[in-house]
Amino acid sequence: MKFHSVLLLCAVLPVLSAGEFDVRQFGAKGDGENDDTEAIQAAVTAANKQTRIFRSFGRHKPSSYFGTGQTVTFPPGVYKITRTIQIGNHVSLSGDGGTPMLQWHGEENGVLFDVRAFRNRVERMIF
Repeated sequence: MKFHSVLLLCAVLPVLSAGEFDVRQFGAKGDGENDDTEAIQAAVTAANKQTRIFRSFGRHKPSSYFGTGQTVTFPPGVYKITRTIQIGNHVSLSGDGGTPMLQWHGEENGVLFDVRAFRNRVERMIF
């Protein structure tokens, strides 16, 4: 039983140490037909949990914030989203190996992302 635990830990560590969270590893299909909302939210939530934010009162001003932000990556594909994705502080979204497309399939006039945060980045993606 301990042998399996060690294998799982070894498989997860490279993903966490790289600072990237691939939505496909959380179950997203990116085929434009399956609902990828839950998988994307799971990746964003996991990235947010790995983010470390702290204040420095040393040589920096008391208002200076520093953190170890994480990046949620999207391989090429079309990702179907039906509910708003909640994004926290220091979590970035990035296309990986091509330009992924995120399509809204939720209620009319719905919101794709709810970003009530700071120090976020979005790059190499189509909405």
